Amino acid sequence: MKPGSRMLLSISAIMMAALTLRIIYTSISPLQLDIQGELGASFSEFGMLSALPQFCAGVFSFALPFLLKRFTPEQIAAMGLGLMCILIATPVLVSSLGWLYFVVILVGAGIAFTQPALQAVIKHHFPDRSMQMVALTILCMHMGSSIAAFTTHGFSISLGNWRWSLFLFGLVMLSSAIIWILTFRSDIQQHISAANRPARPVTRHLYFDKITWLIVLYFVSSGIIYISLLAWLPNFFYSILPDKQHAANMLGVFVFNQAIAAFVLTLFARDHWNKRQLLYLAGALTLCGVAIALLADTRWAMAFPLLCGLGLGISFPVAMTLPHLYGDNPHETATLSMFALGVGSTLCAPFPFLIGWLKDISNNPDILLWVTLVSAMTMILVIPGFKPRQVLVELDQKAG
Repeated sequence: MKPGSRMLLSISAIMMAALTLRIIYTSISPLQLDIQGELGASFSEFGMLSALPQFCAGVFSFALPFLLKRFTPEQIAAMGLGLMCILIATPVLVSSLGWLYFVVILVGAGIAFTQPALQAVIKHHFPDRSMQMVALTILCMHMGSSIAAFTTHGFSISLGNWRWSLFLFGLVMLSSAIIWILTFRSDIQQHISAANRPARPVTRHLYFDKITWLIVLYFVSSGIIYISLLAWLPNFFYSILPDKQHAANMLGVFVFNQAIAAFVLTLFARDHWNKRQLLYLAGALTLCGVAIALLADTRWAMAFPLLCGLGLGISFPVAMTLPHLYGDNPHETATLSMFALGVGSTLCAPFPFLIGWLKDISNNPDILLWVTLVSAMTMILVIPGFKPRQVLVELDQKAG
């Protein structure tokens, strides 16, 4: 196969894999009333359901360093995509809330393996285009989640049951797994023996670096906004206008605007761009969206998902390039991505449950807004610590 064709095929496989990574986050919340009505879930139990994929995506990602000792990133991503295909079994398997928990746990584990492995694959195959490739993967993630947000409720009505909506998305995950295996079959078939296993570079203690924990804190604060809006944004708009499709559409607006921002970055972003300036822009847009929802008339409510979507659509692709910026090789990039996503996802995952629990005891719709406001302010406060890599090297040399 010609190198150009091989590159295009690799990009297509990465795009398809990324397309599936956010579907579970936005295919659950539009089904809130259906799931609660059929399975008898309370607000807090439904909040737990929305939190589980994110929590598992964080917890299971800590297995990545052990997997990297025995498997290539391409093999790990294939495992993750295979786990996510469990969504196909939803109509047969899910007869209670407990079984639905089990399904989303497995999907979350699949996300945990696939997402950081994708970053290592990008570092391996596209080392000089990391900014654009990361933005492209985030674009595909948001496109998948926006499609799920817009169509989940409609699929549920047309097919007669919410389970079949999840089944259809499971077919998409199966397709992406097949395309991935066919594209990277030579890497997947590769056996890493003790003799030919790549040496693990140990250049510095990543887990104890200040920059590592700054990346984690940024992922936690932005992740709280993201996962909280995915879980409770439809409920927020349903409290304003009791129309389930309208509420689902507002979730679609949120994720679609993330896709628009990622698309612009895919077209124009370059690795030498100032990351801090982009992160400040993202934080300002997000903060403005939350402030409008808190202070303005409900007629301006649509600005809330629109501005927050644009803000997080800039924030996440740029933040995902930080492991590429501060990691010296694919192993360090995968490790930083794993740690940022793992700790970040684990710490922000309980917030949908926390918001649901607070709604159970107070029924206050502004709880979502106050949580996102504090998180947006934290995002902005963390940004000054992301100094350019050369500046950090010079500071280390002076300290030494």
